[in-house]
Amino acid sequence: MVHKFHPMREFHPARVAEKLGVSRSTIDRLCRRGQLRKVIVSPRRVYVDPQSLKELLGEAFFDKLFDESAET
Repeated sequence: MVHKFHPMREFHPARVAEKLGVSRSTIDRLCRRGQLRKVIVSPRRVYVDPQSLKELLGEAFFDKLFDESAET
């Protein structure tokens, strides 16, 4: 179980979609196209790779959206 303080929780596809203001299906599509990578912990625990997200968004935008919440 991923506890609410676990840093990867911020990179669940649904949370990433919410932060970016897009749908979950958009995140899934970006993963299928290879624009984002996944971190697969188990079949039911799949996260967006933070480094691939940073590469896609650019460091400044990534930091603005994710750095504060990823450290808590």
